[in-house]
Amino acid sequence: MINWGIIGLGKIALRFSRSLENIEDGRLYAVASHQLDKLSYYAERFGAEKLYDDYSALLRDEKVDIVYIAVPHKWHYQWVMEALENGRNVLCEKPAVVTCGQVKEVFALARERKLFYMEAMKTRCMPLVRRIHELLDSGSIGDIREMEVHFTANNEWPKGHYIWDKEYGGSFYDQGCYGVASIADYLHADPEGLDVECTKINGVDAHTMVTYRYGSGIKAMCECAFNDPQNKRSLLIQGTKGTIWADFFYRPSLLKLENEEGSFSWQDDYGDDDFRYEIRHVHDCLKSGLKESPLMNLEDSLRYVRMMEMVRERIDEER
Repeated sequence: MINWGIIGLGKIALRFSRSLENIEDGRLYAVASHQLDKLSYYAERFGAEKLYDDYSALLRDEKVDIVYIAVPHKWHYQWVMEALENGRNVLCEKPAVVTCGQVKEVFALARERKLFYMEAMKTRCMPLVRRIHELLDSGSIGDIREMEVHFTANNEWPKGHYIWDKEYGGSFYDQGCYGVASIADYLHADPEGLDVECTKINGVDAHTMVTYRYGSGIKAMCECAFNDPQNKRSLLIQGTKGTIWADFFYRPSLLKLENEEGSFSWQDDYGDDDFRYEIRHVHDCLKSGLKESPLMNLEDSLRYVRMMEMVRERIDEER
């Protein structure tokens, strides 16, 4: 049985915990939060055995096999490093860290301590995402020429929400990371240039359009927004012989292929239990003794964070 600890008990931790209770070889052993009512809820709802009002105390608990870090990303680097220093394997929500320097430090410490570390990019573990890779590898649409990734929403965030943090907030860190990571996953190359259009509200990016340009002539566009009523969540990959389209690209439930042989589609009805694939993948890695995920390793994290940094520089230039 793999004992999980969680620090930070927001909405995403709740969804993660719901999926974890359906995993036979894992259990929610410990949780940490500064809000006592949340600790009580997790004890009653999920049977958490250990309740901590101090994150560091949970990280020192030697019965915790792996910690899921679900605090706002402003604090990820601090708690990832402390978790590794205390000998805990780590799964950290995205974006785990926001600079290439931090990526290198985190992986270096994990390797030094011989611990497993993974950025929780659950998209990489979704069955229909794996199917997209199979389709691309088989040449079903020929060579990729263009990509479009959209993740927009229409949300009203309260004052004090992390989205309004001028350094770590905004739609690009909150939603754009999904699109950038997907582009990096499918193209496996570093862009040579980019164009950025950004609209800000209260000093943070509310709507950002990024077009990455590659030396081979490929273009990849990523759109993110928290003030767009269209609520777009799609992926389009155009190739020389066909197209691939996915709805809710970061956890696709519908995938379509059109090429010279016809039209094909696949569906995956996972309901609200979309974390189970990521949890099972982490368990497989731990049981196999892997210290890095083959789906989200050092090279993967570095590439996508480099691409994020390129955009962030341009966003910060916008006044």
